[in-house]
Amino acid sequence: MEQASAVPLIDDSLTIALAMMGLHNRDKSKMPQKVVRCQQCGEVISDRRNLVVVGRGLHPLHYQCAAAYAGQFPWYRKPGWPINRWWSFLLFNSLLLALIGVIHGLILPLSTSQWDNFWKIMMVMNVGLLAARLTSYFSLERHVPYSSRYRRSSK
Repeated sequence: MEQASAVPLIDDSLTIALAMMGLHNRDKSKMPQKVVRCQQCGEVISDRRNLVVVGRGLHPLHYQCAAAYAGQFPWYRKPGWPINRWWSFLLFNSLLLALIGVIHGLILPLSTSQWDNFWKIMMVMNVGLLAARLTSYFSLERHVPYSSRYRRSSK
Protein backbone atom coordinates (compact mmCIF):
# COMPACT_ATOMS: atom_id res chain seq x y z
CA MET A 1 0.00 0.00 0.00
CA GLU A 2 2.82 2.39 0.81
CA GLN A 3 4.53 1.62 -2.49
CA ALA A 4 1.50 2.78 -4.48
CA SER A 5 1.39 6.10 -2.62
CA ALA A 6 5.15 6.64 -3.02
CA VAL A 7 5.04 6.59 -6.84
CA PRO A 8 2.79 9.67 -7.24
CA LEU A 9 4.98 11.63 -4.83
CA ILE A 10 8.06 10.95 -6.93
CA ASP A 11 6.12 11.73 -10.09
CA ASP A 12 4.71 14.96 -8.59
CA SER A 13 8.12 16.11 -7.40
CA LEU A 14 9.54 15.40 -10.85
CA THR A 15 6.71 17.36 -12.46
CA ILE A 16 7.29 20.28 -10.07
CA ALA A 17 11.04 20.25 -10.74
CA LEU A 18 10.48 20.19 -14.51
CA ALA A 19 7.92 23.00 -14.26
CA MET A 20 10.37 25.11 -12.25
CA MET A 21 12.99 24.65 -14.94
CA GLY A 22 10.44 25.44 -17.63
CA LEU A 23 10.64 21.99 -19.23
CA HIS A 24 7.24 20.59 -18.30
CA ASN A 25 4.51 20.59 -20.96
CA ARG A 26 6.75 22.31 -23.46
CA ASP A 27 4.94 22.69 -26.76
CA LYS A 28 7.24 21.19 -29.38
CA SER A 29 5.45 22.96 -32.22
CA LYS A 30 6.73 26.30 -30.87
CA MET A 31 10.33 25.10 -30.73
CA PRO A 32 12.48 26.44 -33.56
CA GLN A 33 12.87 23.92 -36.37
CA LYS A 34 16.05 23.73 -38.40
CA VAL A 35 15.47 24.49 -42.07
CA VAL A 36 17.80 22.75 -44.51
CA ARG A 37 18.43 24.75 -47.68
CA CYS A 38 20.06 23.66 -50.92
CA GLN A 39 23.60 24.98 -51.29
CA GLN A 40 23.09 25.45 -55.04
CA CYS A 41 19.65 27.01 -55.47
CA GLY A 42 18.91 28.21 -51.93
CA GLU A 43 15.45 26.63 -51.74
CA VAL A 44 14.24 24.61 -48.76
CA ILE A 45 14.69 20.84 -49.08
CA SER A 46 11.33 19.44 -48.03
CA ASP A 47 11.79 15.73 -48.71
CA ARG A 48 14.57 13.52 -47.38
CA ARG A 49 14.59 11.43 -50.55
CA ASN A 50 15.52 14.57 -52.47
CA LEU A 51 18.39 15.46 -50.10
CA VAL A 52 21.97 14.77 -51.22
CA VAL A 53 24.87 15.55 -48.88
CA VAL A 54 28.22 15.93 -50.68
CA GLY A 55 31.74 17.13 -50.07
CA ARG A 56 34.00 17.42 -47.06
CA GLY A 57 31.88 20.29 -45.78
CA LEU A 58 28.72 18.14 -45.92
CA HIS A 59 26.86 20.49 -48.24
CA PRO A 60 23.10 19.82 -48.55
CA LEU A 61 21.74 19.80 -52.11
CA HIS A 62 18.64 18.84 -54.00
CA TYR A 63 19.13 15.66 -56.00
CA GLN A 64 18.57 17.70 -59.18
CA CYS A 65 21.11 20.38 -58.18
CA ALA A 66 23.98 17.98 -57.41
CA ALA A 67 25.27 17.81 -61.00
CA ALA A 68 25.23 21.60 -61.39
CA TYR A 69 27.02 22.00 -58.05
CA ALA A 70 29.73 19.48 -59.03
CA GLY A 71 30.13 21.23 -62.40
CA GLN A 72 31.35 24.39 -60.66
CA PHE A 73 34.56 22.74 -59.49
CA PRO A 74 37.64 21.58 -61.41
CA TRP A 75 38.13 17.83 -61.79
CA TYR A 76 40.49 17.56 -58.82
CA ARG A 77 38.05 19.26 -56.40
CA LYS A 78 34.81 17.47 -57.28
CA PRO A 79 32.61 16.89 -54.22
CA GLY A 80 32.42 13.14 -54.87
CA TRP A 81 29.72 10.65 -54.01
CA PRO A 82 26.76 11.50 -51.80
CA ILE A 83 27.52 10.76 -48.15
CA ASN A 84 23.91 10.05 -47.24
CA ARG A 85 23.40 7.24 -49.74
CA TRP A 86 24.30 3.69 -48.75
CA TRP A 87 25.22 2.78 -52.33
CA SER A 88 28.18 5.16 -52.12
CA PHE A 89 29.39 3.35 -49.00
CA LEU A 90 29.05 0.00 -50.78
CA LEU A 91 30.74 1.33 -53.91
CA PHE A 92 33.68 2.65 -51.88
CA ASN A 93 34.13 -0.73 -50.19
CA SER A 94 33.82 -2.57 -53.49
CA LEU A 95 36.54 -0.43 -55.03
CA LEU A 96 38.70 -0.86 -51.94
CA LEU A 97 38.34 -4.64 -52.10
CA ALA A 98 39.09 -4.62 -55.83
CA LEU A 99 42.24 -2.57 -55.21
CA ILE A 100 43.39 -4.95 -52.50
CA GLY A 101 42.63 -7.88 -54.83
CA VAL A 102 44.72 -6.35 -57.62
CA ILE A 103 47.58 -5.68 -55.22
CA HIS A 104 47.37 -9.25 -53.92
CA GLY A 105 47.06 -10.86 -57.34
CA LEU A 106 49.45 -8.84 -59.46
CA ILE A 107 51.88 -6.83 -57.37
CA LEU A 108 52.54 -8.22 -53.90
CA PRO A 109 50.82 -11.42 -52.69
CA LEU A 110 49.78 -11.18 -49.06
CA SER A 111 50.71 -13.93 -46.63
CA THR A 112 48.18 -15.64 -44.39
CA SER A 113 49.26 -13.64 -41.35
CA GLN A 114 48.63 -10.39 -43.23
CA TRP A 115 45.07 -11.46 -44.08
CA ASP A 116 44.37 -11.87 -40.35
CA ASN A 117 44.60 -8.08 -39.97
CA PHE A 118 42.50 -7.38 -43.06
CA TRP A 119 39.39 -6.41 -41.07
CA LYS A 120 41.44 -3.77 -39.22
CA ILE A 121 42.46 -2.21 -42.52
CA MET A 122 38.82 -2.13 -43.65
CA MET A 123 37.72 -0.53 -40.39
CA VAL A 124 40.40 2.16 -40.56
CA MET A 125 39.51 2.96 -44.17
CA ASN A 126 35.79 3.24 -43.29
CA VAL A 127 36.05 5.32 -40.11
CA GLY A 128 36.01 8.60 -42.03
CA LEU A 129 33.01 7.58 -44.11
CA LEU A 130 31.05 6.37 -41.11
CA ALA A 131 31.85 9.53 -39.13
CA ALA A 132 30.72 11.69 -42.06
CA ARG A 133 27.55 9.60 -42.41
CA LEU A 134 26.67 10.01 -38.73
CA THR A 135 27.44 13.73 -38.81
CA SER A 136 25.31 14.12 -41.92
CA TYR A 137 22.40 12.32 -40.31
CA PHE A 138 22.42 14.20 -37.02
CA SER A 139 23.14 17.65 -38.46
CA LEU A 140 21.01 17.59 -41.63
CA GLU A 141 18.97 14.51 -42.50
CA ARG A 142 16.92 14.14 -39.35
CA HIS A 143 15.64 17.71 -39.79
CA VAL A 144 14.21 16.94 -43.24
CA PRO A 145 11.00 14.88 -43.16
CA TYR A 146 10.03 12.14 -45.56
CA SER A 147 7.31 13.10 -47.99
CA SER A 148 3.89 11.80 -46.94
CA ARG A 149 3.33 10.07 -50.28
CA TYR A 150 6.41 7.89 -49.72
CA ARG A 151 5.73 7.11 -46.07
CA ARG A 152 5.27 3.45 -45.29
CA SER A 153 1.94 2.32 -43.97
CA SER A 154 1.79 1.18 -40.35
CA LYS A 155 0.28 -2.21 -41.20
